[in-house]
Amino acid sequence: YQNTRKAIKDHVKTKYMREERIVTPSGTQTMAVISEPGIYQLAGQSKLPTAEPFQDWIYEEVLPSIRKHGAYMTDEKIEEALLNPDTIISLATKLKNEREKVEVERNGRLIAEQQVKEFQPKVSYYDKVLSNDALMTI
Repeated sequence: YQNTRKAIKDHVKTKYMREERIVTPSGTQTMAVISEPGIYQLAGQSKLPTAEPFQDWIYEEVLPSIRKHGAYMTDEKIEEALLNPDTIISLATKLKNEREKVEVERNGRLIAEQQVKEFQPKVSYYDKVLSNDALMTI
């Protein structure tokens, strides 16, 4: 993409991106941070010739394998799993840990949203008090 900001705006859903402020030697910069699904959205929409092999791999190999077998593994990983049962245990443990991590993040977001709703009346009251010209803030 020639215009990165436009590409992100046009192709990445807002739930897959956020803006972060980072401190650099030249000052504080605002940077767009895209999650993994957002990267896939960008790559899927790209018209660059270099994106085609990635798109082909995803659409022709990875997604059909997941649909047919419920998972995607390279031939080397399948061979390793067949020869060493600990490989399956390791993969299952990694999957379990990843799911737990996602669940913790999801619960954290739900708690934060609940707190925002809970504090909204207090915030509104505070804003009204501070905007009152008859009062002096200290």
